[in-house]
Amino acid sequence: MSTQDLNKKLVRRFIDDVLNGKNVEVLDEIIAEDYVDHAMPFGIPQTKEGFKTFVKAGLGVFPDVRVEMIDMVAERDLVIYFDNASGNQAVDYYDLKRTGKPVSWFEMHAFRVKGGKIIEHWALESIGLISKADQANRAAAKKK
Repeated sequence: MSTQDLNKKLVRRFIDDVLNGKNVEVLDEIIAEDYVDHAMPFGIPQTKEGFKTFVKAGLGVFPDVRVEMIDMVAERDLVIYFDNASGNQAVDYYDLKRTGKPVSWFEMHAFRVKGGKIIEHWALESIGLISKADQANRAAAKKK
């Protein structure tokens, strides 16, 4: 199996085991200790522990989330994937009020892999979950 295939398999564990399987503890196996997340909202550490906190919170907002892969590519040490995610919003999320209706959104993630562990992450998503958290956390920090 090529390095790129192994890297894709590692990132696939994030989707299958962590997001769809709701097993956040798998992050301890696949994320490096010196991990840096470039998509983390303001106020949340860009670290492995910050990422775990953010993923747990997201699974709390969308406890039945399903992530369906559109495509995944790997080149050198990068793995990029596109997906459609959907779930029922269980609680309010900043200014996104709980509707009780299904929500779906598009995501793009890029992961850098080194030594069999994810070491960096970038993300974009279409409904603004990251930017809403970022804006709310920045506003709260200004009030302090």
